[in-house]
This record gives sequence, structure tokens and C-alpha cells, in this order.
Amino acid sequence: MPEPNQNDELRARFRSQLQGPFSEIYFSEEELVSIFDTAGDSNDDYIRQEVLMVGARLYPDSEALLARRGIFYNQTDPEVFSRFMEDHEGDESDLMKLLKTENFKGTSAQALAIVEEMFNTGNFDDDEFVIQFVQAVHRLGQVNWLIERYPDIHERVTYEPTLLYEIGIVAQDSPALRPLAIECLEKLTETDPFTADFWSLLAYLYILEGEQEKSSSAIEYALALEPGHVEALKGRLRLTDPEKDPEAVTDILLRILDSNPDNELLDTALVIARNMNRDDIVHRLIRMIPDTSIPSYTTVSCAIITGYPDLYDLLARAAEGGVATIDDWRGLLESAHYSGNAMAFDLIQDMYARITGEPLEHEYIRFMRLWETKEYESAITLFQNADSSGTLRLAEHFFEGMILYITMLLRLGHPSEAFDMASGLLKAIDSDTPLPGSRIERIGARRIISFLTVKSMAPVAPGFWEQFDPFAQKYDDL
Repeated sequence: MPEPNQNDELRARFRSQLQGPFSEIYFSEEELVSIFDTAGDSNDDYIRQEVLMVGARLYPDSEALLARRGIFYNQTDPEVFSRFMEDHEGDESDLMKLLKTENFKGTSAQALAIVEEMFNTGNFDDDEFVIQFVQAVHRLGQVNWLIERYPDIHERVTYEPTLLYEIGIVAQDSPALRPLAIECLEKLTETDPFTADFWSLLAYLYILEGEQEKSSSAIEYALALEPGHVEALKGRLRLTDPEKDPEAVTDILLRILDSNPDNELLDTALVIARNMNRDDIVHRLIRMIPDTSIPSYTTVSCAIITGYPDLYDLLARAAEGGVATIDDWRGLLESAHYSGNAMAFDLIQDMYARITGEPLEHEYIRFMRLWETKEYESAITLFQNADSSGTLRLAEHFFEGMILYITMLLRLGHPSEAFDMASGLLKAIDSDTPLPGSRIERIGARRIISFLTVKSMAPVAPGFWEQFDPFAQKYDDL
């Protein structure tokens, strides 16, 4: 296997040859194995796939490349991996034996026997074997064995950094292994202090063990080496309180997303920026999304609320999967309604109708719009006839809808009906009758409904109910 400092050059030469005729590409079997393994270190699936294709042409009987095909399938497509392992059930190479443990269903004693056998017979000169061996031991639940036998394993390994780093990788999901893993990573950063990946992994293990100061120091080392190192920036993000320092959190997220447009992180950044009322940052984040990516529901909702100018294109792309259900579309309609984005409101309805051939029904939003336009008779009729499965009867709308309904009865001059509804609802709240919504919502609603119960049958000044806003009124005197 080539020395580590030759790997980049080898990979670059392979990538260069991919530009020419496929039939003219030539590398030795050992070189292809090395290219595949080092490409895996940087998650370069394109190069790994090309290596497997070249290898199948040049070395169709290679056990090493066959096993790496299994590794690739295991990491990218579980169904293909299962079929691959069934097709090669009789293959007994070291790596294939380790891959077979992926679906192991035996006893702990049987698992231990497999680990012992692989330790005794495996080729620890092969870095990929070391990686797969550590993963298999962890997968088989033999972490205590790994801790106890670590000195023996270390003695067998030719290239120490591979073992140290891989123990750190699996320790992320294994608390019992973390003390040893931290020792391994501390040693690794001492012997090779110029690799940001090592410092970043060490920082994360420190975080998991509650060592915040040590973690912060390791993160700074990683970022000094690579200012845009994504995992190190994620580490800094974990140590930054979004409530105490939202600007810093947003800055970190922007730096991460500049080099790694990850949807989950993007959603987090959008919510933080929206809570800070930084519409400019929201729009900047949205523009980071590649044209080939499907925007998430959160992305589209934030775009609606902040008046993002290119909403049509964003919504059309999201309709391919980011906005998938009727509830998603109704949620976007609510975002448009509550943010006062009339253009978005119409766009959402039009696009839904074009895609499905049906109108986008949302009883509660229709009810709210009738309230806002003072079409109280129509709103009351809608409320009274609402189907139990409609949005007007959802738990999150229950108390708000009831309060508006009672207020509209009073505005239309039906105090007795309003009193009966309000007093009945108040009794239900006070008697702990099961009602939709949370306890906090019930507490908040009780103050308003108490007021409506008292005032509905009391003399009030002319025009009182027309001016009354149930959600802007102060109820401190109750």
C-alpha cells in the first residue's frame, strides 16, 4: 500500500485519467484498493464508485475489490448490500467475514467467538481490515473485549493512526469506550497535530463526556488548521447558546452552510434567523440551496413569512417532496395568512389546485378571514356546520375558534347564546373535562372566557363588542 503522503497524488492521477477513454485507464490492484480506501476517508463516493468499475474490468477475480464493493453497498444502499451478500455467501475473505456480521443474530458467546477468530486470523496490515474489525466488534456488542484486548490489537496493527481514529469513531455511540477513545485521540493529536479531523473528533468526544473547556480548545486547534472545517464548526455550534448569543450561532451556521448545504442545519439556521427578525439572513440562507435540491417545509414557511421574492420557484421545487402532504400545504397557507402575505396565500392555493386538481380546503383559515372581513353570519354558519375532521376542529385551533365564535355572537346581538356557550366552556375547563389543547392553552383561554361569561349578560356601552378584541384585551382584573 502506498505511504499516506502519496495517497493524494495517486487519487489525483486517477481522477485525471477518468477524463480520458475508460478502456485506457490502468492502475495496479493495490493502487485501486488504496484509492478506494482513501476516498472513503473523505466521503468521495464518486471516486469509490469509479474505482469499483475500473477494478471490475481489470481485476474481475480480486477478493480485495469484491469486499470493497460490499463495503460501498453497505454504506450507500442496504437493499443492494443484502442482495450482494446473498450472492457471495460462500466468500470467506477476511473483509467479507466481517461484513457478514452486519446481520448477525446469534448469541453473545457466538459473537465473541467470531471476534476471537478474526483477531487470530485477520490481516492487521490492511487498514481497511482494521477499520471493519473495530466496527464489527462494536456491532457485535463486544466493546468490553475491545477495551481489554486493546494492547494486543495495538501490537498487531501496522499503521497505528487507523486504529486510534476508528476507536474514536465508534466511541461516539458507545459511552463505555469513550475513555479509551479519548486516550487514543489525545495520542493521535500529539503524534500528528496538523490534522483537523483528529482534533474535531477529539472535541466531540470531550463534549459527550462533559469536558466543555477541553472541547473548546480542541475545536480552536481544528479551526486554526482548517477555518472552514465543518465538523469543528458543528462542535463550536454545540458549545454556543442560541439564546445568549444568537448572532454567533447564526454566523457559525452560515459558515457551515457555505461549504455544506445540509437541510437539517439549514432549517435550524432559518428558525434562529427568523426568531432574530433577520429577514436578510433568512433570504441569504435560502439562496444557498442548490437548484437541484428540494427545499424543506421549514424553508418554504420561512420564505413566506419573510416575503422571499422568488417564492414561486421555491414552492414549485418543494412540491416535489419537501411539501408532501395536505397538512403541509395547509400549514403554508396558515403561514401566509398570519404573516399577511396575500400574494403567497393566492400562490399556494393556485399551485395546490394545479398539482392536485382540487381546491385547498382550510376551514379554519376561511373562518379567520370571515372574522377579519366582519362576515360574522357566514363565519358562525361555517363554525356550526364544521365537520369534526376539518381544520376548524383541530386541537390547536379549538380555544381560539371558540373565543372568536362567542365574540361574534355578541357582536351580532345574541348575548344569551354567547353566555350559554361561554359558561358551559368555563365549567368544562374548571371540572377538568378532557378538552383539546394544552394545559397552558386552557389557562390562557379561561381568563378570556371568564370575561366573556361575565360581560355577555352585563350592560355595556354602545359599540363595545364591535371594538372588543379578545386577544388584545387585558384581563388582569379577573
